Amino acid sequence: MSPRWRMARRLAMAPVWVVLTAVLLGSVGIAVIQRTGAAQLLTVVSGSMQPTLPLGSLVLVVPRDADAVKVGDVITFSPPGDDTRTVTHRVVDVQGSGDALRVHTRGDANPVADTWTLNFPTRRTWVVVADAPWVGRPWLWLAQPMHRQLVLVPAALLVTLMWLTTIWRREAPSRTAF
Repeated sequence: MSPRWRMARRLAMAPVWVVLTAVLLGSVGIAVIQRTGAAQLLTVVSGSMQPTLPLGSLVLVVPRDADAVKVGDVITFSPPGDDTRTVTHRVVDVQGSGDALRVHTRGDANPVADTWTLNFPTRRTWVVVADAPWVGRPWLWLAQPMHRQLVLVPAALLVTLMWLTTIWRREAPSRTAF
């Protein structure tokens, strides 16, 4: 293989390596932020907040003092008695403060307020500070195990192939004139 061909091949692979590196570093950054509790990225999985947060929106939530919650804020919480679900709804009523704080919520698309009353024993809650409509759709799609396999297996094979071609690339023997 000529030096020009090798250079052209390396230049052609550069964008692939840049994208892979950006995805890897971005994923590590998001994981660190979420593990430290500084913020969370969540995907909207129902239509209860439409049109504000369409199905598949990606929302950024940050922890806030529960006393700072006001009517109109969009918060994320687990409904009382159900720690398996996460709900993102708008605050429609705030009563009391401190340990006596009581909050009522409602989804924008729901005709009535939620049946529960929220208390915040830890005095903290998650408040939505940013959203990206439809950006979370890939996460919804990847939540299904079969879809995950359809993406991850070929991606792993591609990365392995790229590494192997880099490792096993043999240099052409040099041609010397006798």
